[in-house]
Amino acid sequence: MSSLINLLLKYKKITLSAILLLGLTLTYIYEEKWQVHQDFLQISQTEIFHQLNIDNLEQVQAIKFNILVRNSVFYTKSDREIKASRSKVLELVDVLKKLKVDRVMSNDKASFNWHADLKMTIAFAGRKLEIQLGDKQVFSRKFYMLVKEGGKESVYLISDLSADPMAYQTDEEYQKSDYHYKRLQMIFYLTNIFFYETKVFSDEGYVEDKINFNLVEVATFRNTKFSLNFETSQTSPAPFKGIEYFDDNWLALHRTLSFLQGKNLITPYNESLLSEPLSIMTIVDRRKKFFELQLFKSYGSLKGYFLKVRTEVQGVSHLWEHLYELSPEVAQHFFVNVQDFWDKRIIKNSSEISISFSSLNKNSKNQQTDQFKISNKDLFNVYAISTHLQNHKLNINQFKKLFDLLNSQADHVEEYKLPIDGQRLMIIGINDNTYQFYKVYNTLSILDEKNKIVWSYYLGSELPFGVMNKDYYGPQQQK
Repeated sequence: MSSLINLLLKYKKITLSAILLLGLTLTYIYEEKWQVHQDFLQISQTEIFHQLNIDNLEQVQAIKFNILVRNSVFYTKSDREIKASRSKVLELVDVLKKLKVDRVMSNDKASFNWHADLKMTIAFAGRKLEIQLGDKQVFSRKFYMLVKEGGKESVYLISDLSADPMAYQTDEEYQKSDYHYKRLQMIFYLTNIFFYETKVFSDEGYVEDKINFNLVEVATFRNTKFSLNFETSQTSPAPFKGIEYFDDNWLALHRTLSFLQGKNLITPYNESLLSEPLSIMTIVDRRKKFFELQLFKSYGSLKGYFLKVRTEVQGVSHLWEHLYELSPEVAQHFFVNVQDFWDKRIIKNSSEISISFSSLNKNSKNQQTDQFKISNKDLFNVYAISTHLQNHKLNINQFKKLFDLLNSQADHVEEYKLPIDGQRLMIIGINDNTYQFYKVYNTLSILDEKNKIVWSYYLGSELPFGVMNKDYYGPQQQK
């Protein structure tokens, strides 16, 4: 009997412990849910647009702009719809989300001064809010805002939590700053034009980690027509013997065209007002779509760089209704020539080379060759190979100047057909090739004897390197 009683008491303790543990667990879960609810309630009370994001925005409208969303694409709306830039709409959303309620004021809006033009209506996540800007506080950077939703009006004192890039001398100066307030005023006065999508190929879905084009052809007013075949990584015309391709410029042009963007959009425009054609670029992308991009210097009385776009679908030409104004930095890609995509360096990625000088001293009767080895690994250094130079002090700086020039891109290369009409400066051997250096006015022309091409560098009247023995090594040192 006693063992039975002990067993019952044991299970009773276990049962009571289980009930106590369950009670504690339920209490914890309830408190956690209550805290989450309180946190959400606090956020909803302090951040007006805490639910707003770029994906649930339905429409935003102010005095001069009206943006709506259809099938996840943004449009500006006035007399017609024009595609809007998602990134610029996101900038607006980010500003609104940084507005925080600092204090709930009296609902008597008549006690405050409201600016009639500074109104904005934002529809998102099934909600519709109308905000109106009031005055800024004189003694702080905070400002008043009237918020209307579903027939209810609330007056708030607002703080803008976004970054302030301005520099202030004192904390008091910072506290009274009107930077955020004035920026918000400017946002209320934005126009549809600000939000226009100015990316030329925004509908094509081009990506950075893939080849988006098959063929690009370029013809400018000063260069002959050439093409870049991105499928075969070849140019037409092909580079001369001994010249490879310059991958960096291929990638730079591909990136620029994939995400080509104007600084302004003119729409609609009058094609007859375009004048002074500068360049024509035709593109065939990886889906075999054809585009013709033509750059002009003038549009009516406006000067700049204006891009007209034409597409061809099933043999029918279609002129785009938008004219893109490009920045000079972007427009320069329309003035490239085929040699920009060739590697026009005499020395290419070499950590060690053999170099020899001949006929440096024209007055010497004993014309001997001076041989050296240049090492460009961790540190730049030069070693004399010729026995007659073993005790001479070398001018490393002069070797470095010559090496840097030969390791830089030449301005132009051409096939060697006629004798070079200029002053011959010296003859240099580099590894298994020989180069003759000529000065032709302000141009340094270097004849590549092996490949029969001429490399031209536009250096001006002064050469950056020496052409005499004494420039590269001094007299023999005494032991």
